[in-house]
Amino acid sequence: MHRTRSEAREPSTESFTSYSLSTREIEIVRLIITGMTDQEIAVHFFIALSTVKRHATHIYTKLGVERRSQGITRVQELGL
Repeated sequence: MHRTRSEAREPSTESFTSYSLSTREIEIVRLIITGMTDQEIAVHFFIALSTVKRHATHIYTKLGVERRSQGITRVQELGL
């Protein structure tokens, strides 16, 4: 069944924690899937760009992917 944008649900925190993502990683992955860049995410959270990149690397490892685009696809496939 296909959902329209208005019917799409926001991923639940419970779904993300099943992949052992930390609270901050969950916040960051939610911004990544909206299309924000690492720099935009760093500004949003008032953290260093290198910190965002480190979180992103941990996210991709936990999701079993190597790249950002694969991570986004994986999150969408899992319905997270």
